[in-house]
Amino acid sequence: MPRRDPTTLSVATPAKEAAAFLPDCIASVRDGAEHWVVDAASTDGTLDILRAARGVRWVSEPDRGQADGVNKGWRLSSGDILGWVNADDALEDGAVPAVRSFFAEHPEADAVYGDAVFVDESNRTVAPYPAEKWRPSRLRRICFIPQPAMFLRRRVPERFGFLDEGLHHAMDYDYWLRLAGHADVRYLPQVLARFRLHPGMKTIARRREAHEEIVNVLETRTGRVDAGWILGLASARADEEVERGALEGTPCPYLERVLSEVRRESMRRSVRRRWWLRAGTLIWRRRARRGEWPFRPRFPYPAALAGRVFWGRRM
Repeated sequence: MPRRDPTTLSVATPAKEAAAFLPDCIASVRDGAEHWVVDAASTDGTLDILRAARGVRWVSEPDRGQADGVNKGWRLSSGDILGWVNADDALEDGAVPAVRSFFAEHPEADAVYGDAVFVDESNRTVAPYPAEKWRPSRLRRICFIPQPAMFLRRRVPERFGFLDEGLHHAMDYDYWLRLAGHADVRYLPQVLARFRLHPGMKTIARRREAHEEIVNVLETRTGRVDAGWILGLASARADEEVERGALEGTPCPYLERVLSEVRRESMRRSVRRRWWLRAGTLIWRRRARRGEWPFRPRFPYPAALAGRVFWGRRM
């Protein structure tokens, strides 16, 4: 068991075939932070980057997925403050001293998160992440915590456990729900991280699987699912059909089938705010009959952004 340093901030980075963006991630973790990169036996040049990097601790071996990599990094680290930055994301300048200072001033706080921005493959800012002040009841409706901008005391995983290694898309959202109502979580209104959008991002490349896992997590943790998440799941299913070229001409026939699935989902699950679900499906039907196809959210976080599509406002 490594010795824990109460003044050290440790960042875990799970990596797999991450050569394209890992250098930016490594360069962003500075100001004395300990950085553990847990690589899943990559073959694309990731190991060459790690061997050449200074001040980075790393291990490369097969693992059981992203959550396993984060957990392993946290267990190997020595700090009392824990962060998690994926290999394609990065910390913002000044994030480490800001988080250290916050915890020094608020020793009772278990966790703190800040704002983040979406960036593209060239590090150009695309949009702000829709972060909000901490409200556990609101968290059931929308994941407003940007994952790379969240930092925890070591006592949090010691009390609540580590990430669920059976999850592959919503392990962060599952963890925030686990903390809701039990941990002292604070919000710091400062940009702490950059959240990269690119075609290889899991939440974009496998959007339907991500939505299904989110809905299952909500059922497990809260016993109910907000209507917005059900609409997001139906949207992801429709997008998948479009991308496979399964639709020709007007989407009306397929849309009717999707709406039937949504209605069945809302009956099977304990869905909150069914009036919103009904309003959303009416908008879908009206727009489809005009020859418009509404399932095109540009960003991966459905609860925060797809609602604009469902209400008839284009992204």
